[in-house]
Amino acid sequence: MSVFETMKNTSPSTWVFIAILPLLLSACSSTPEEDTSIQTTQPAEQSQHRQTCPDIRPQICTMIYQPVCAVKQDGSLFTAASDCSACATADVVAYSDGECATDSQDK
Repeated sequence: MSVFETMKNTSPSTWVFIAILPLLLSACSSTPEEDTSIQTTQPAEQSQHRQTCPDIRPQICTMIYQPVCAVKQDGSLFTAASDCSACATADVVAYSDGECATDSQDK
């Protein structure tokens, strides 16, 4: 049996998977863009590495603890458990790695 005969008998769902595989793999290589337009009282080393939250917000986050300093629309800062949990909050616009030097509001 040749390769072409084997491919002819492949199910349609396999072809769909093969067709979208490059899209899935390319999504893994993208990185969030930094937003330098937000001015806050974060330390300079944190604000240089600020990343914006994606337009499509996460619905479920893992319980990983890698604290980030989240920036809300009003410029207030708070420490979130992870980038996912920070961006799951609708009014968070950006975050940077590590805890905030001082939270500007209650969590």
